[in-house]
Amino acid sequence: MRWFLLVVLLAGCGSTPPPPPVLRADEATTASATRATITAGDLGPSWTADLPPRESEPVAADDCAAGTLYATLPPGARQTGTRFRYGGTSWYASSAAAVFPDEPGARGWVEIRKSSEYVECRRAELERSQRAADDHLSVATRETTTGGLGVGGYQAYSLYQVRSAGQDANGTFARHVYRVGRTVVSVSVDITAAPSDPPNLGATVSSDLGHALAAVYARTTY
Repeated sequence: MRWFLLVVLLAGCGSTPPPPPVLRADEATTASATRATITAGDLGPSWTADLPPRESEPVAADDCAAGTLYATLPPGARQTGTRFRYGGTSWYASSAAAVFPDEPGARGWVEIRKSSEYVECRRAELERSQRAADDHLSVATRETTTGGLGVGGYQAYSLYQVRSAGQDANGTFARHVYRVGRTVVSVSVDITAAPSDPPNLGATVSSDLGHALAAVYARTTY
């Protein structure tokens, strides 16, 4: 028994100490990030939930945001909202929000999102995901400017076009970035267009998202 106790004690002395506990964002910050995502009530009855909301995952080492202040935000400060689908179409809208410690931090993240390096990084990321499904597909950056940029907190925009055999295909990915004080809201609109889509669907979706963003702004903490 004495030898057994001695072995246990020696093993304990040489063991690796447990990692420090992960510090989470405070409840107010988590609540602010959650409120800054788009809800079903914001969009209206034509939209149905496709994927549930969740706390954003840690930023991977190979992610475009790696090494930024955004990546160091504590758990809870970044929230991913519900992904919604318009009717029976393949038009999807989703949102995510990040609450920074202060406005300079939020502005710095916006500047990164606007940079050509970040835009290209996201293009390459989208292309990899497309080619994983079909190696004939590619993704090109089509636009980085649009009407309303710089007004009402609208900070950045990127439109990516799916291409096949050198021609535009029927898929696009739009990325919009808004800032309200120290909160940065990202809105993604992913489209695979089809002949059966309702007429003027683009205008309808834009209008619905405009109403949704107005609701988000109204409840977002400055």
